[in-house]
Amino acid sequence: MSVWHGDSNRENISFPSVEGAWGQDPLYPQVPGPYLDADNEIFDGLPDEHPRFSWYKDNDANASSSLLALAIVPAVAFNATGDFWSSAIVACSADARWAASDAYYQPLNSSTVSSNVSDIILETDLQHGQWIRPDHVFSDKPLDLQPDWAAFFNANQTEKLANSSSNTTGMAAFLETAIMNGKIGDSSVPDFTAPNVTAGNKNGGIEETIAMLLGAVLADGVARGASGVYSFLKTDTTAEYDVVTMLELPIATENSLRWNPVSGFYSVRVKLDSYGYGYGLRNTAGWVAMIVLLVFTLTVLVHGVVLGCAVARQQYYGGECWEDVAELMALAMNSTPSEKLNGTGAGVERSETWRNVVKIRETDDQRLELRFVDRYDEDGGRVIIGKAYL
Repeated sequence: MSVWHGDSNRENISFPSVEGAWGQDPLYPQVPGPYLDADNEIFDGLPDEHPRFSWYKDNDANASSSLLALAIVPAVAFNATGDFWSSAIVACSADARWAASDAYYQPLNSSTVSSNVSDIILETDLQHGQWIRPDHVFSDKPLDLQPDWAAFFNANQTEKLANSSSNTTGMAAFLETAIMNGKIGDSSVPDFTAPNVTAGNKNGGIEETIAMLLGAVLADGVARGASGVYSFLKTDTTAEYDVVTMLELPIATENSLRWNPVSGFYSVRVKLDSYGYGYGLRNTAGWVAMIVLLVFTLTVLVHGVVLGCAVARQQYYGGECWEDVAELMALAMNSTPSEKLNGTGAGVERSETWRNVVKIRETDDQRLELRFVDRYDEDGGRVIIGKAYL
């Protein structure tokens, strides 16, 4: 950034080289960058209370930039004699490149999209002279952006006022939003206020603010592309054709169409990792597992219904009397022997023995025993819930 010191001290404005941002200065010696002649009309009438902006192009065959930009904003400057009002001149070189990016985000934790190329310029672990561009699969040359393309972002704007009108450009209108009232002594003057900068000398805030604006505008413009370009999502494929859906439409059968594969057609493969639990039915094992789970679920539901009906009819009590085998053994040893257990002293001889139904029955006022019952004949009385037994 430089400060305008008057028409009598006009100087050529040099645009910075972008090669140094890639950490490759020792590998590729720098050459003087392009400059804007001091007699250019954009400098006429400075300082100005309104911003000015213009695009430029380095037409050199080996240019290291995609596009050049010059922004001029009003600012309160400082020197040895004190404060004075002037114009801050910021010359910018834009390096736009395609990059192979892996974008990802965790919807459960955050809405921030991360990427393997995020903030690579800010990395601090680079070795001296290391060239970071190939590590992130960037294109070898910057995109060749033309001033007439960029002019769409800096079109003339006319604001109708009560008794007059003002003319400015699109980019200058962006810069106008950061101009506040500054102070020089008791006088109020227009002053470009950079966000989050409280130091009186701006401390590089003007350059960072304008660079951020240019990066957002150019990235958005390159990403949007032409109005006649459509994007398709491939949902299925066959030997003869692909089944695709326009990204602007919901993914549904009625919105699908057949697309014959085109050699060299630009495509992007998207890998989605879904976190959760589920079952696929694309093979026999999946179907068998799902049937087993459904049968188990049905059994649990029926069991729950039967228990609920028993509780409603007071035929079931979920107490803690016989929760383990030892308690059942104590009850069996305290029960009257039955002739239906003949032939079980040295093991169960007949399989019919296992078919007998056993219930806990009341034998007198205070005793419970295990009794064999059949379908219509039950020996003893029914257990009374809440009654004390020996």
